[in-house]
Amino acid sequence: LTVGYAPSSPNGRGWDNKSYNLVNPILRKYLFTRKLLYQRIIGKPHHECMKLKQKCDAGIDEVSTGSYHMASLEFLSMGIACMANIDALTERTVKDLTGAAELPWIITTEQTFKATIDTMIRDRESVYQAGTKSRAWMERFWNPEVLCNHLIKMYEKL
Repeated sequence: LTVGYAPSSPNGRGWDNKSYNLVNPILRKYLFTRKLLYQRIIGKPHHECMKLKQKCDAGIDEVSTGSYHMASLEFLSMGIACMANIDALTERTVKDLTGAAELPWIITTEQTFKATIDTMIRDRESVYQAGTKSRAWMERFWNPEVLCNHLIKMYEKL
């Protein structure tokens, strides 16, 4: 299982850290088990980051803030299962914006991160299925025409 992770600033202390201090040590331990390939993507031009992400089976956005970042959208649009901590407010906002009944992320928190990785290693088929569903979700709910129509409707209600 190849897992990609691209923290914006591994030395940061805010949202751009993307849970690096928790995620990095856990993923590094898996390297010794040979059950997981950890693709840490740091300090590379965007086009190189995208090529590395395309080789992943799963991606990690972040597991602490309750939100998502561009990394999520990149992984999901490539049909790659993506882990993120999506809190209730973010979930409601995305569902309201897109009209989707379900979200494509594998919801993962600081407390569940290791267990989520363990499950993904044991059941790779579910990871691939989540990736396929992610791409379909992006095509259906996160394409420019659909998003613009939602924004226009929101504006008209003001």
